[in-house]
Amino acid sequence: MSDTPLTVSVERRPRGAVALVAAGEIDMSNARAFGEALARALGEHGDSGDSGDSGNNGSDGSDGDNGERGAGRGRGGARPLEVDLTGVAYIDSAGLTFLFDHAERIEIVAGPLLGSALTVSGLTELTTVRGLGHADRP
Repeated sequence: MSDTPLTVSVERRPRGAVALVAAGEIDMSNARAFGEALARALGEHGDSGDSGDSGNNGSDGSDGDNGERGAGRGRGGARPLEVDLTGVAYIDSAGLTFLFDHAERIEIVAGPLLGSALTVSGLTELTTVRGLGHADRP
């Protein structure tokens, strides 16, 4: 079986935050590589010194609720690693497993195309998932 096309990169975001960016499809042929990249990015994120103080905690006059579902908080209150799946067209249970394994340490950004898989799997109840449109509103 040949690997399904998938590119995964680690990017530095503003303020030094680390993000894992994936594009293509995540399935059983390449899920292990995705999981290894996720683990490496979590290691880099942990070493980034990101205190998580740039998130919306209500300090801007709002209540801090921006309509996102889930509970991604990161360990010790640190901002979670952003996993950008907006370029992913398909994810199967093999790929979802790696997201579940790190749900308390990640925040997912995905398009509506992955909305059903992330919602039906229950992942949206375990971590913050942004970008699903109507699906990320309670």
